[in-house]
Amino acid sequence: MDSLVKNFFDNVNFHYYIIYPSSFLDDYRDWWTDRISGDPIKLQWTCLLTVICACSAQYLSTELQGKLEHELGEKTQTLTERYHRVSRELYNIIPPGRSHLHSVQYLLHSCYWYKSEARFTECWYSLSAAIREAQEIGIHQEISMLDISDFEREMYRRVWCVLDTWDWQMSALLSRPLMIDRTCCKVGLPELTLEGTTPSPLLHLRLQSELIRKLFNRFGPTRNVVESVDIQEYQKMLEDWMMKFPPIFDLDNPDYSQDTLCPWIPLHRHYIHTMGYSMILDPLRVRLATSIDTKTASKAEVQIRTDGIDYALKLMAVLRGFFNHVWPRDAKFHFVIFSIFDTSALYSSILVHDEDGSVPKRQEMLDSFDMAVDMIKHLRTIAPNFQLYNKILHRLRLKVRGKVSMNPEVTEPPRKCLKYTVSKSTSLLPDICAAPSTIPTCHSQSPAVGSHNEEYTASVAQVTNVGLGPDPLAQPNHGTNSVHEASIVGQPPMVQSSMSKNIQSLSNLDDGSVEQAMFASISEEELGNLAELWRWQDLDLGLIDHLDP
Repeated sequence: MDSLVKNFFDNVNFHYYIIYPSSFLDDYRDWWTDRISGDPIKLQWTCLLTVICACSAQYLSTELQGKLEHELGEKTQTLTERYHRVSRELYNIIPPGRSHLHSVQYLLHSCYWYKSEARFTECWYSLSAAIREAQEIGIHQEISMLDISDFEREMYRRVWCVLDTWDWQMSALLSRPLMIDRTCCKVGLPELTLEGTTPSPLLHLRLQSELIRKLFNRFGPTRNVVESVDIQEYQKMLEDWMMKFPPIFDLDNPDYSQDTLCPWIPLHRHYIHTMGYSMILDPLRVRLATSIDTKTASKAEVQIRTDGIDYALKLMAVLRGFFNHVWPRDAKFHFVIFSIFDTSALYSSILVHDEDGSVPKRQEMLDSFDMAVDMIKHLRTIAPNFQLYNKILHRLRLKVRGKVSMNPEVTEPPRKCLKYTVSKSTSLLPDICAAPSTIPTCHSQSPAVGSHNEEYTASVAQVTNVGLGPDPLAQPNHGTNSVHEASIVGQPPMVQSSMSKNIQSLSNLDDGSVEQAMFASISEEELGNLAELWRWQDLDLGLIDHLDP
């Protein structure tokens, strides 16, 4: 377990920085003390610990993965699934009304685990539970929590910052309503001064949360941004936000000087650039998938289409940099791969609906499309959904191939727009050699976060009954450089994601004539879980047969 905890803080926690390392490691030592002495242990914190081990097992170096599989005699995929299942069983023991910050953090990491497994529907429900748990504590209304320390308030603000951004992202990704009623929320932004370093590992989410609050105060949910004047105002707000990025995230000439000292910066730079262009495209998608007659359309409509194409091309350039950064070590960044696929499908929709040949930069879109196909082609054997992406893009490429050749290229005067330079690639998960007890050397020591509710405790025997027996949580080796691990045995592996179903039925997409492939359709059933994730209806590609209820 020690090696999984160490790996988590070396390589995983910086992705979203949900956990403040100093307080967690203090609690970790106390938890082992209670366990060794046979005292009751805190269940909320134990849930958090086990799900952290589950997340850590998803992002292992080749060396550590081989070491664990040799010692435990099982695949690390089985290990991560068992840890996650045990954490859910522990959480179900906690009685209602025992809300605690640790429970919110547990649910957020469970959401993160599902996201890394490309199980986005389960991720959505886990995020919903985390939001409700936070509201039970009162995190969404700071005025109700007057008797807490400054440290506790900062921890609550950080957790709400993550909830706020993930709610916005997942709602856009899955085309579902927002779960947070922001008209009833009054929470300050985190100050990010605890670490004593600049920038904070949470800066990328703080910037996004600040933007989301402004967008919601002006428009409400993004689905309200429909009229041309609103779309252009929305664009301006996003452009202004991106142009004011701090130097380390600058779009044109980012400051790389701290990348080695702060190894999370390159990942966060790719992330915030991707989110910026994804968000700016969100209300433009329907417009881009609609045919317009340039002779009768307004200047605003034509300009919105032109801008949307520019943003889509910039997004793909950003995604290429993101892909190069995380691949081949981390194939768990499913959002990056899905965004590459979705942006390529958007190119197809733009070209398919180009009735009068007036769409600019068609060849650039095709070149970008081919680049995306090349990226995803290398992944098609990694996971079933990647194979599905590859098959659909192959068919879409055939569908639009003749469209561009039939219409001459139309050039339009360029608009001064956001530029983007692909950041130089650095290692995503650098090797931090410090032991867990010395990881937070740049952090100030702070007391563990409390709550308005006491943590619920249980005996070691009770915990053992749900799969946390002496083997998986055996006594730690407190040596600085030594590693302690044990097997979680006797637990069946979780059912594999249903994303893999019906993949075999798509194996004939590459067969037959070009004409058959171009005009044949794919059923919604064949899409499997992708039908829940991909907003294919907005693109009006004429490729998917919708099943009426």
